[in-house]
Amino acid sequence: MLFEVVEDRLEGWTVLTVIGELDLGVAPRLRHAVLRALNDAGRGDGAGGDPAPRLLLDLREVDLIDSSGLGIIMGALRRVRAADGELAIAVSEPARALFELTRLDHILALGATLTDAIAAADGDAHG
Repeated sequence: MLFEVVEDRLEGWTVLTVIGELDLGVAPRLRHAVLRALNDAGRGDGAGGDPAPRLLLDLREVDLIDSSGLGIIMGALRRVRAADGELAIAVSEPARALFELTRLDHILALGATLTDAIAAADGDAHG
């Protein structure tokens, strides 16, 4: 089973690109990557406090998301919001259908591309 999480930066966002299946067997690895990314974002530059985290989950290469995967995503949302940050998610059409079916599309900033997901998060923050 192939599963990989790659961390990168894009326009002030920490991007976690997830490849493979997001299920019970690998959910702890994504949780660890989210916690590490949020911890790194919380370090700040020491000048005037820590910046609010901006986390972008790139799930466009995820083949399957089960309930444990959804739980990790909701946990990330809870942690980001507790730190007054933003969470954006880039998803494929099949993944978007799952978020729509579970009605999570009403509370998550989703986009088909990284840019669309960031725009959705910015729209939520300003609207």
